[in-house]
Amino acid sequence: MKNKKILITSLIVLILIIIISISLLFLFRKEEKVIPTKEELKTTALKAKDIVTISKIERYASKDSSNNDESVYLVKDEAMLTLRNSSLNKIGDSTNLEDSNNIGLNAALVTAFNSISKVYSSKITTEGDGAKGIYSHGQKSNIELADSTIETLGTNSSALIVNHGLITGENLTINTKAKSSPALETINKDSTIEIKNSTIETTSQASPLIFAKGKVSLSNTTGTANGSRIAVLTANANVTLNQVTAIVSGGSKGNYHESGILIYDSKNAKTTFTALNSSLNINQSLPYYKIAPLFIVSNANAIINLTNTPLNFGSNIFLDINKSTLQLNLDNQNIIGNIDSTDSKISISLKNNSILATTIPKDTAITLDKSSTITLQKDTYLSSLNNADKTNSNINFNNHKLYINNILVERN
Repeated sequence: MKNKKILITSLIVLILIIIISISLLFLFRKEEKVIPTKEELKTTALKAKDIVTISKIERYASKDSSNNDESVYLVKDEAMLTLRNSSLNKIGDSTNLEDSNNIGLNAALVTAFNSISKVYSSKITTEGDGAKGIYSHGQKSNIELADSTIETLGTNSSALIVNHGLITGENLTINTKAKSSPALETINKDSTIEIKNSTIETTSQASPLIFAKGKVSLSNTTGTANGSRIAVLTANANVTLNQVTAIVSGGSKGNYHESGILIYDSKNAKTTFTALNSSLNINQSLPYYKIAPLFIVSNANAIINLTNTPLNFGSNIFLDINKSTLQLNLDNQNIIGNIDSTDSKISISLKNNSILATTIPKDTAITLDKSSTITLQKDTYLSSLNNADKTNSNINFNNHKLYINNILVERN
């Protein structure tokens, strides 16, 4: 009996120790701290008309900054700024374009690491050179936008730009008016922009709708680049367009490459472009409409995914690829035009009634389901053909010959 009491007492003590230990663990446990980089700390030292270190809500605010290198708002130190029905106007240039690009110098609204900005039913305008509209910089830097207008008028002035942060937005009107001013820009692979139900327009050269080294997602949006490309992807870019109408009507004098989509310099990191239920268009009013490729891939390791996306271009050059590796995935997709390839490796997958009627470069690998078809434009030499239709009845030889590893494929 005595031993039983000792056992019960010991169990009770053990349970109490466990409960106390768990309570102390929760009591003293600290949330994992964000350790800022040197660059992120530089952002917190920027000048601004209003430096927000304690969370606040502002309604019907009208604020401006006319000094060089000065933002209207800088949000930092874990603070949250909420703007409603407000107007911000940034006038004044950046004296250091590198800092404008990398840490947010001279942007209208800057949100630093571990801080949050929310902007609703407001207008943000910048008029200086090197004056970004909205800049998210740093780990856990988060900016939420809705029912607002962002416009930049100066050179080197992206509308939305992210460096290791996140910007989400809906029902936005985004415009840039000058050179080297993308509408949306992600600086690195840890940067994300997600926009839906919006209208985007850029006006000048070197000002694509999207310049991505990180993730950009657009849905239910219309974008027009009047003097530049639809998108430029490099490094770790991952761009997705879902129900997007993208129109490029630009190009610069003597440089037709300022058209379509450019993927470049990403051999050491996979770069992905995806268009779903969208349309990609080179406007017929473009002076270079008849010679501009829709896609240019150069020195890249890339994936292009196209699903039910009409392609409108006048050059008959769907893809110009140079010194690259490309996986082209087609889903319920019609491709007509040439593929011009130099020193590149291409794989093409077709499914769900996809049609490929292009010149196919030598040593391309093709995977084809029974519902999809290819039409040869010339004698074609593939490295491999994985065709779910073993009779090859889904191949239109078009009076040309097909070779797999230099072995002639007979018509069935």
